[in-house]
Amino acid sequence: MKKLLLKCSLFTLLLFAAYTSHAQQLVLAAEADIWGEPQKINLTGGGIIQLRTKFLKHYGTTCVFEVEFTNMGTKPVKETCQMVSNNSSGMYTHWASDIRLAPGEIAVYQMEKRECKINMKKSKQKDITKCAACAPAMYFLKK
Repeated sequence: MKKLLLKCSLFTLLLFAAYTSHAQQLVLAAEADIWGEPQKINLTGGGIIQLRTKFLKHYGTTCVFEVEFTNMGTKPVKETCQMVSNNSSGMYTHWASDIRLAPGEIAVYQMEKRECKINMKKSKQKDITKCAACAPAMYFLKK
């Protein structure tokens, strides 16, 4: 039994050793339905992407954004990412998005920042200040 447990532990360690990650704080526009300033992000795999966000709405504790990814590098980009709080320690892989971009390619995804623990009961659906206070960041996981 101990041998099996040791083998499973080593397999898990090797599996997760193949991944690297980092989070990037997002720059948001001052109001809804406007694109924020572009951010250049150096990925752990050596690629460079430009990222812009546009706040669409919120409902309950979920903030909805459009996120534009542009591959600024010369190599294809293959990353898994998710919008999280800046102080988050990781991602839920079932909410994550796989980003695959050729050099110069642009893609727009609708993404959600979930579990924003701020009282939004009296907030309007387009109130970006509530979602900005949740400090959204993009968490990248390189395979």
